[in-house]
Amino acid sequence: MAVALVACAALLTSCRESPAGTGGLLVDYLDGSTGHFTGPTQRLEAQLEVDGKGCVTVVIDGVERVPFWPSGTRVTDSRQAPGNYTVRLDNGIELKVNRQTGDRFVADGIIDDNPAPFSADPTIPGLVDTMLSFCGVPDLPVAFYDASTFELR
Repeated sequence: MAVALVACAALLTSCRESPAGTGGLLVDYLDGSTGHFTGPTQRLEAQLEVDGKGCVTVVIDGVERVPFWPSGTRVTDSRQAPGNYTVRLDNGIELKVNRQTGDRFVADGIIDDNPAPFSADPTIPGLVDTMLSFCGVPDLPVAFYDASTFELR
């Protein structure tokens, strides 16, 4: 149990780098999570935001959500100018955000419709539940499965 607490504490020091080195949640992490993102895919317009903890979020119709990015996406903080984040999709599209401004985009996504934990055992939170808790965004997350649907606005 002590090892698990140390691992969780290390993860919570920053949203900047997840264990896989992506710096954000990926749809790949949803494998095995049942009952989430069961609604229809929609064309969503979003704007990037970032908080002081380094959690890159999206605002859709005035509601802040934690995104699950398509496979291969990397979210990084600038080493030259900390606080300036880049979301780099595997198709070459780059979205930029800092505390003052964030790129706008449209993409196909699914807004989660299930407030239940993602972990099979809710008493032992996994990576997804830990990251969602750390970011503290009260509304349900959104999943963007396909990088080819992204368009900058």
